Amino acid sequence: MSTYPLGGSYDPGLFWSNFSYALTKPTDSAAAATALFTGIKTTNGRIAVSGDGTVRLSSLGELARSFQMAVGAVTSGPITDATPGAFLSHNDSRTNYYAMLDEAFWGDPNTTGLITNTLYGGGHGPTFPPVDVLIGGGNPNWAGSTFVNAAIYHKLKNENGQPGKLTFVERLSGQPNGGARLIQATVPITVTRLAGLFGGAHGDFEYRLADGSGANPENPTLAEIAQAALNVLDRNPHGFVLMIESGSVDHASHANNLNQEVGEEIAYNEAVETVVNWVNDPSNRADWTNTLIIATADHETGYLTAGPGILPDSVHPIGPVNAATLAQEKMISGQPDRASWDDANNNNIIDPSEQVYWSWNSTGHSNSLVPYFANGYGAGMTRCLASNVDPQRGLYMDNTNVFEISAAALQHTAACVYHQANQKYVNSVDGQKYLLPSGDHVGPPWSSDSVTISFSVSYTSTEHNTMYYTNDGSQPSGSKGTGYGTTKALNCEQNGIFNQPAESIITCQPIPPQAINSPIHYIVESWNSAGGDLFANSISCSSSMCATVFSYTVQGPHAIFLSYLSAPPKVK
Repeated sequence: MSTYPLGGSYDPGLFWSNFSYALTKPTDSAAAATALFTGIKTTNGRIAVSGDGTVRLSSLGELARSFQMAVGAVTSGPITDATPGAFLSHNDSRTNYYAMLDEAFWGDPNTTGLITNTLYGGGHGPTFPPVDVLIGGGNPNWAGSTFVNAAIYHKLKNENGQPGKLTFVERLSGQPNGGARLIQATVPITVTRLAGLFGGAHGDFEYRLADGSGANPENPTLAEIAQAALNVLDRNPHGFVLMIESGSVDHASHANNLNQEVGEEIAYNEAVETVVNWVNDPSNRADWTNTLIIATADHETGYLTAGPGILPDSVHPIGPVNAATLAQEKMISGQPDRASWDDANNNNIIDPSEQVYWSWNSTGHSNSLVPYFANGYGAGMTRCLASNVDPQRGLYMDNTNVFEISAAALQHTAACVYHQANQKYVNSVDGQKYLLPSGDHVGPPWSSDSVTISFSVSYTSTEHNTMYYTNDGSQPSGSKGTGYGTTKALNCEQNGIFNQPAESIITCQPIPPQAINSPIHYIVESWNSAGGDLFANSISCSSSMCATVFSYTVQGPHAIFLSYLSAPPKVK
């Protein structure tokens, strides 16, 4: 996913030929979060407003509110960080912390202070209803008034427990049960709004390190924060949108500290696991047919590569990351960046004969592509939006597309039109664009996967949609919902109508898991009760004999993966 701000760009050719290009005009967190949550590019420093500051931009949270859904945001960084800020407020400057927090907690950016007061300016009107859950760092008892002032802090404390107000939980000195207290506060079913103020001296929670040490148990973990938010938000019968940020990952990378960065990434992975387990839990209303999870980053920080000036391509991976190499990370003499290397002569200089494990090349952000993952309802839309190609990292999309996918999922519509002129079925360019295995892995479907097929159709008189498939190598055939011979038929439902003239995105019942090496062939048909029907990749084909056949071959997990499952390593 590209992350550049308004006025910027990403050129794969320049990125992989000019090392310094990655450091040219990168985004900041405010502009990146605005793109993620509004679908509109803005300039650095702006919070959900246009680049010139004249237009208030509608956010994903506000869209969710239009469907009466709950809204929440949690972070291990300061509660007024740019990422939750752009999700919950609108401001000319990311540094107007008090106005942003007032708008998030109570709807009005000037609830506790005048627009002329320090850090209360730049607002663009109220946001109602305000947030249901907001948890993060910046507790003034540790960070002073940098992020949260006394007026906001005392208002939270004074309103705690009042009907309709925010239940308030905070870090308490000498009480190493921050996570347990936070989750306990969510137990009463009457708690439908929750605020949490934790963190350390710099606003962030104390860093977790790669070996699990470092974090202060007076603060909850990111996974515990996520669980607390889920407990409260799920009480809304209309559903919810939740933003979970490991804000400390960015700050660790600004400091060029890989030990802290890896520890925080592990904490983030545990938070993702918590949410996935929640979706899989049969005791709640969530499942993968009504829930979308997106995991990504707002930008890259630190430009970490295999060595100073070395491009981050597949030929140059960073060296092993372990206790020994982490201990060797230090400043390079005469340089602003840190690296890990075997400094044999202890001169703090990377000599030609010394092995380098990795090097940071910046203390700021870069214009690098960042990973993007999605699973669940609407995740398949990624396949037609990721239409750009990077020579090293393959298909990619822009960060504004994340909003398009999220908004389309909320509205039960499609975010993308994959159109080819003079063809009724617009997926006919590449059927694989709409193939979504259930397993959490790359490559073709495994034998354990069910496979969901979606396609788009501009046949406006359609009433019924069917997919026909075979698993014995034969060509599929069928008509009006009935498969012939060994062909199996699966019903497909319309998810929404988009574009003009009307086009529909269709999703079929999943193809169940198949044996390894099974050749799966499939065709799709739309038809109506009056007798007309059309098959994919055609403007006139009304028989399965002339239909375009899409296919995939079932594969199995790599042998190393299977051996791991059969004999997992013991943890000491």
